[in-house]
Amino acid sequence: MPASQRLLGLAAKLERRTDINLGELLDILGSAGVGFTIILLALPVLFPVPGPWGVVLGGCLAAVSLQLLLGASQPWFPAWIRKRNLPIETLKAMIRRSVPWLQWIETHMRPGRLKRLTGAFAKTLMGIPLLLLAVALSLPLPFGNFMPVLAFIMFGLAFLERDGLAVIVALLLTVIALIWTAVLIFLGVEIFNAFIEWHGIDQFIS
Repeated sequence: MPASQRLLGLAAKLERRTDINLGELLDILGSAGVGFTIILLALPVLFPVPGPWGVVLGGCLAAVSLQLLLGASQPWFPAWIRKRNLPIETLKAMIRRSVPWLQWIETHMRPGRLKRLTGAFAKTLMGIPLLLLAVALSLPLPFGNFMPVLAFIMFGLAFLERDGLAVIVALLLTVIALIWTAVLIFLGVEIFNAFIEWHGIDQFIS
């Protein structure tokens, strides 16, 4: 089932809820698989969500990536993460906003294309770029979330649709995201150094 349809089904179930934690959400998904879990964990970071959710969800995505490297077919999270409450109204709004453009991306997907890139061994190897993306996503960088999240979503769609070309696109987006993250880090360091020099703080540090 396409990710957009899964999200619509999830939205229908959430309409009857007033609160939900991460563990309950994953239980509702059942055997949706690692691809949809990646999409669901990455999407909220793309939209304004109150609290340290970039770090929390980035940590969850790092855990999924490590489990992929170990050959796991279903993600597992410890109890202290599963008990974290999610902002349910924000989650509902995120689903409503993301479904139309997910549907547009899905129209370009072709199941079975370059299928060796979506096999079990290839999916295990994809844990490496996914882990790098999770680290980038967890960094508190202004304007630093969009590219890693886009790469995560493309990986998730590629796994769901078993589209090898989408895997290649996701890998290209990963390279762009990591370069963009490195540029932001470099600019942040340069701005910090300029601020120190401007205010003469460097004299006290040295």
